[in-house]
Amino acid sequence: MENLPKGFRYSKSLGQNFLIDTSVPCKIAAAADVSGCNVLEIGPGSGALTRELLPLVKKLLAIETDARLISVLQSEFAAETNFSLIKADAMRADLSALCDEYFGTDEPVKVCANLPYAITTPILTKLIEAKRFSSITVMIQREVAARICAKANTPDYGAYSLFAQYHTSPERHFDVAPDAFYPVPKVTSTVITLSPREVPENPRLFRIIKSAFAQRRKTLANALSAGLQIPKDVTVGALKVLGYNANTRGEVLSLADFLRLGEYLAVSINP
Repeated sequence: MENLPKGFRYSKSLGQNFLIDTSVPCKIAAAADVSGCNVLEIGPGSGALTRELLPLVKKLLAIETDARLISVLQSEFAAETNFSLIKADAMRADLSALCDEYFGTDEPVKVCANLPYAITTPILTKLIEAKRFSSITVMIQREVAARICAKANTPDYGAYSLFAQYHTSPERHFDVAPDAFYPVPKVTSTVITLSPREVPENPRLFRIIKSAFAQRRKTLANALSAGLQIPKDVTVGALKVLGYNANTRGEVLSLADFLRLGEYLAVSINP
């Protein structure tokens, strides 16, 4: 990372761990399938992934919050006509509006990024909820990737698994060891792609899911009764229709089960 200023101090608060294994950016770009596409990159850091993406993509918009890195990136990629860089906090910025302005309102956009560890879950949530991106390929903590891709009745399965799997089809690509970064993080990373699904908004479903996992020690019937403020015999009856008994816990039900449960409980839940 010779392009960084001498004496550069990495920011823990910004989750800065820069790629030093030059083989990894190539693999990420290949997993994202970005050839000829418009791409949004969040947190380009020292530009390791940016370097790999620029020869492949139609246009690249990078968002960086660290002013020290802005000058580094501008200096290195100033001659690239398909590159644009914005200083902004991705968590606060209107990403859809930025993409509409830079790429055009009707242009599909893919996300490809080595996400800062500090904002992994909230930024993924924001990207998914934006409904603006044709795919989201990111490198994140392996434990977060495991949660996103987890199946029912496994240790990593929970409310975020269901949120991600309702809105997208997740695919795990490969793991990246800590020594591929500097500073060396304490966790292994995983590259995943989230492909958005066309699904309706379903606030009832997520009220049910939130209640189901709010108190994992409770049976699902009790958790739903308390969280949704409906009689326990209603929740027990709904579970029985699905083929589950009163002692069932939330982590046993699949996304399809929760969707069916939402249908059975619809008349009992207040809007």
